[in-house]
Amino acid sequence: MRESEHKLRSVIDHSSDMIILTDESGAIIEWNASAATTTGLQREEVLNRPIWEVQTELGTPERRALISLEETRQMIQQALDTGHASWLGQLSESTIQRRDGVQRTLQSIEFAIQTERGHRIGSVMRDVTDYQQAKAALLQSERNYREIFNASSDAIFIQDAQNGAILDANQTALDLFVCSYGEALQMSLADFSMNTGPENQAVMQRTIKEVMQNGPLRIEWLARKKNGESFWAELALSKVELGGQSRLQVALRDISQRKQTEKELFAEKERAQVTLHSIGDAVITTDAQAQVEYLNPAAEMLTGWTMADARAGC
Repeated sequence: MRESEHKLRSVIDHSSDMIILTDESGAIIEWNASAATTTGLQREEVLNRPIWEVQTELGTPERRALISLEETRQMIQQALDTGHASWLGQLSESTIQRRDGVQRTLQSIEFAIQTERGHRIGSVMRDVTDYQQAKAALLQSERNYREIFNASSDAIFIQDAQNGAILDANQTALDLFVCSYGEALQMSLADFSMNTGPENQAVMQRTIKEVMQNGPLRIEWLARKKNGESFWAELALSKVELGGQSRLQVALRDISQRKQTEKELFAEKERAQVTLHSIGDAVITTDAQAQVEYLNPAAEMLTGWTMADARAGC
């Protein structure tokens, strides 16, 4: 018996969890080292004191304003008298405030122990402050990422590099392709292409493989919205690490206006070339270094030089 008690005492004293136990009257009879470290109240300070008194002392100002000492006593007394309470056996979280003003978040479970004289209340608590802070920081980081992600003027897709499935899409992408977030996650980037055949899937997979192995790539691509409307897009593909896994990030922008401008400029140049070839006046153009760039047929006849001779400096 003494050996068993010694082992139990060792387990309680060395536990990283707070272990607290009351007698049948609600007085504290067990308060291990972890409880002392976490709360700042030493064992000798709390032994034989009513648990509701210590619990109220450790309550935050907000909790003390919400639940009085008497209400706390009545709640615990009911559990001592009957062995039943809605909060017994339920995992819960609460915040305590130490005497030095430091607040800690505890995860706990309380239980009733029946004895010949009534019921005792046991409690096992774990300090989860650091975990909760890390969780809150992670959530804030995710919110920051999401705000930046959605604020981008470029359409952005995050893809599975293995199968090409879309894992995430920002609001700009959804607006550009006229689809919902749920619809986007059911597709791959190849589904947004005007070329929808198997060969397009194969080209896309080769492109993804090249980016994942060799680094960023920029290409022009004829895209298709959900409603069937096509437009030219410039894609910047890069490898990113998210959640410990390699993903493909595709930043896409509509360059239809740029392509149209280029087309119009080319057409204008063609018209100018036809005009220069057909007029009877000699026309010679040079660059900034006075090197001949162009002679029309009339200039060739006048000078006796061909345009190739002139460019070669003959």
